[in-house]
This record gives sequence, C-alpha cells and structure tokens, in this order.
Amino acid sequence: DWEDAALDCFKVIREAVAEQLDGLVDTHFGRFARSSLLDTVYAVVQRLIEKRQDETVSRIKWLMRLERRPYTQNHHYLTTYRDKFLSKYRGERRKKNTVATSNKNGNGNPMTPVGQQSPLPYGLDSPVMNPYASPMSNAGVPPGPPRGPLLRQPTRSNTMPLPPSMGGAQNPGQQPQQQPGQRQARPPNPQEQYMQQMREQQEQQAMQRQLQQTTPDLSNLISQLAAAGFPVQNSSDLERLFAGDPYEEVLIVMSEVRAYWQVAYKRIIDLLPLTIDEDFVVGLAQDAQDILMEGLGLTGLDANKQAAEFLAEDPDIVAERDQLMSKLARVDDVWERLSKFKG
Repeated sequence: DWEDAALDCFKVIREAVAEQLDGLVDTHFGRFARSSLLDTVYAVVQRLIEKRQDETVSRIKWLMRLERRPYTQNHHYLTTYRDKFLSKYRGERRKKNTVATSNKNGNGNPMTPVGQQSPLPYGLDSPVMNPYASPMSNAGVPPGPPRGPLLRQPTRSNTMPLPPSMGGAQNPGQQPQQQPGQRQARPPNPQEQYMQQMREQQEQQAMQRQLQQTTPDLSNLISQLAAAGFPVQNSSDLERLFAGDPYEEVLIVMSEVRAYWQVAYKRIIDLLPLTIDEDFVVGLAQDAQDILMEGLGLTGLDANKQAAEFLAEDPDIVAERDQLMSKLARVDDVWERLSKFKG
C-alpha cells in the first residue's frame, strides 16, 4: 500500500527533525535549566511538531487519494513504456513457447503455454479451421512438406469437376442430353477443345513456375524468423504463427498496467518529499517564532515580568558570583597598597 509506505517515510523524517530541534533547544536554553524557561520551550516545540505533523499526515492521505483513480497527462511517456513492456512480454512468450515444446506436449499451437490446451476452440490447431489436420495427430498439423492452403500446388486430382447441369465440362464421348423444348446443342469443335486444353496446361505450368520461384523466398523468410527468435521451422508453423497469440489481449493489459505504474511511481517519488518538506519542515520554520512568543507568554501586558522570571538566575550561582567579586575587590586593594611601598 502506497499510503502506508508514505506514512512510514514521513515517520522517519519526523523523528530526524524532532531530534534536531531538541539539540537546538539544549544549545540555546540549556543554561536556564533551573528556571521554567527550558521546560516551557520544550513543551512549546512539542506542540508545534504535533500541529505540523497532523497537517502533514492529512496532506499525505489527500495525495494518496488522488492516486486511487488512474490518470495522467503524460501520454507520451505512458505510450513509450507500454510499447517497451509489450515488446518485452512478447519476447518472453516466444522464448518459453517454442515449436519443439509445443509438438512435444501436443497442443498444436506454439503460442499456447506448455501443459495447456489452446484456448481457441477453432484455431489453426483445430480440424474445423485446418482441413489438412490429421485426426490421428495430437499436434493438429501432420509432419511433412508444406500442405497449407496457400502452398498446395493445384492439380487435376484435387479439382472436382462440376456436373453438366451446373455448367461443367462434359465427357467428349458422351452425347449431351436434350431436354424437352430445347434445341439440339451444337456438337463440340475438336479444335476448340484442343485450344482449351492447351490454355489450361499453360496456366498450370505458369502456376507451378510461380510456386517454384516463391519457395526459396518462403524458406528465407522462415530462416530469418527463426534467427529472430520466432518459433518457426516450417510452413505449418508459419501459418500458426500468423494466426496470432491467443493471450495477446492479456499481454496488452499487463503492459498498460506496468506502464501506468511506471508513470505513477515516478510522480509519487517527487510529490511526496515535496509535500513533507513544504508542510512539515518549512512549516515548522515559519510558525516557530509566533508559536514560541505565544507559548512563552511574551505577547501580553506582563511580558516584561514573565521575561524576567524566565531569565532569573540560579540563587546559588548568584551567591557564588558575589563571593568571587568580594575576593576580587580585596585582591585589588592589597595590590594597590603594595604598589605605594615601591614608590
């Protein structure tokens, strides 16, 4: 609790200031210990310390109440530390959630902590979203060459032809069925069929060449991501990586809380000492003279009489001084008589 820590800080300062004031009182009023002046000054100083202490504690509690609601105008500082801590937390996530530990524990998502299932019911590790996931594989994505939807090479075997009723091509050896009320369709031209097959073959070859040119770039991307610390070893890992971290919102909340704490504590460590210094230390110096004059009774009509009583000397000291003065007078008289005989 910041309020308890702030009050503990003020307690230390209060004890140090009180000890310093006791030393000053002893230095300036210690020789009047036999009269009531020393005790009166001690009592006045203690009342002054208690007064300033109550006001300072009240101000500290008021300052702590301001910190109950998160607020700052230092948006630049807050945003800078938010991005800094978010980057740090993301890096820690990447370190602790590698592809090796993910496959070992069978959760299928490299961003899911070890020993936990993916919180996403339809993530990339789910057969609903990944049609290439093997139902017998715990990892969701079977090992082997890249099999993602963006990396699969189109072939005739994975292309399902449409039926003739939906506009699909017909078997060349099959005659079209004429519907009642329809005119007989024109027989297919062998030259057009040949040209259509040639165009399809050329398009397929162009797509294969494009995939062959893209594969080295993809391998280079995977190697660069792995060198940067991302848990990527193949294209399947790349797909899961770009799916996003399911705990991203948690990391954002953590970074925002940590960034605001950075802003708030730096504000407190400046405002708290300033409050204690202004309300307690400086307040004591400003109120000391008025409190002392009023506490010693030096502001009324009998101020001279009260001052004389405070400054009255100890009778023993007065008697000792008179005795010493008498001896000094006799010595001076003897010295004067001796001086005449020399002349």
